[in-house]
Amino acid sequence: WPNLTYSQVGFLPQPVVNYDGAGLPATLLSGNYASLGVLQSTKIGGTIESPVLATSKFIPVPYTGGGALDTYFAAQPGPKADIYAGNGRFSEYAVQIDGPIWAAQTTRVDGRLGVRWYEIDAATDSLLQFGDVTDPALDLYFPSIAVNHFGQVVIGISGSSETDFAGAYAAVGETLGGVTSFGAP
Repeated sequence: WPNLTYSQVGFLPQPVVNYDGAGLPATLLSGNYASLGVLQSTKIGGTIESPVLATSKFIPVPYTGGGALDTYFAAQPGPKADIYAGNGRFSEYAVQIDGPIWAAQTTRVDGRLGVRWYEIDAATDSLLQFGDVTDPALDLYFPSIAVNHFGQVVIGISGSSETDFAGAYAAVGETLGGVTSFGAP
């Protein structure tokens, strides 16, 4: 579809990688409006030979503050400019496994950059759960998310601070009774 508008698919939508192998509908997910309290989900239905773009749905999520096109910068040591840490879009693809969609994005949490993760019901486009991964000393940014069939979740993250150069971190989570909890990065 050439020339899609923001109202049709959101700003910089990311494809959801479907590990369930169920075929269409496929989902495009845009996270840029999370700062305003919504994610935007667009389904691609029909057939492979004749795909159909459905009307987007807005998924209410907790407001993260700022504006739809906020740009984030992470601290780093020395008198250099801070590190560009993206904006509200999902920096990596979202994944669908065993039904739900899992996604992660950079946001501001308590005055520092952190990661907000979401579990979304793919069938109803409703938020099942969300949470933040933070560190008291580090800005965390550019997350990627991996989930398995056992409810284990890993978020890979870049992190830095005024005293720590950029490095790679991971936060490991586990889902028990429908609630996912993460350890420290």
